[in-house]
Amino acid sequence: MLVVAALTASAQAASAQDASFIPGGWVEESAVDGDLNGDRQPDRVIIIRQNDPARRIKNDSLGDPELDTNPRRLLVLVRSPAGLTRAAENDTILPPKGDLDSRCLADPLEEGGIAVRGGMLRINLTNWLSCGSYGITKSSYVLRLERGQLRLIGYDRLDFSRASGEGEKLSANFLAGRYSKTTGLVVVGDQPEHSKTVWHRFSSSPIYADKVRFGECLEIERLSKFC
Repeated sequence: MLVVAALTASAQAASAQDASFIPGGWVEESAVDGDLNGDRQPDRVIIIRQNDPARRIKNDSLGDPELDTNPRRLLVLVRSPAGLTRAAENDTILPPKGDLDSRCLADPLEEGGIAVRGGMLRINLTNWLSCGSYGITKSSYVLRLERGQLRLIGYDRLDFSRASGEGEKLSANFLAGRYSKTTGLVVVGDQPEHSKTVWHRFSSSPIYADKVRFGECLEIERLSKFC
């Protein structure tokens, strides 16, 4: 019983701490802790969502009965002896739960989310439709905190079909200026796989999170003919 009470108090304290960074009319969706600036202290990353009832649209077509088009925001907080302070935020990289232009699109964060590993922030998104398409795209962004900005240093994309089970993968390292393209993957099913990976070099200026928009192709995706 004492352990449960301690855990509950800790969760309440964390929630109150987050609340000071959340503007009115917004709600917290999820949060993760991890060291982002190399000081071995647990920094914090929060996903918040606007809570405007007017942006929750009734859907009389296929897909969910209600489409929540409220925008999401990414907050990055770093820890110091004085507590948490805001280090970066982003309004472009995270998609809303619902999309009026693609009503069968599932919430891209439903099978993804955020994580902090190895000093990097990872954002995992899944793009799939409950009607009209068998295609699935899983995207993973790897970002590093640099002077108040989130710099994109790595990107992975996996495309495959739920029908055939076949797919292809892109993996890019923006610091090394190299990307690989793998074709002939078997993602679903037990049919024989004849995959092939080819590496390429490319040149790129630093890319920051405010230039990344869900649903818009990165230059590396166009270069590798994924878009």
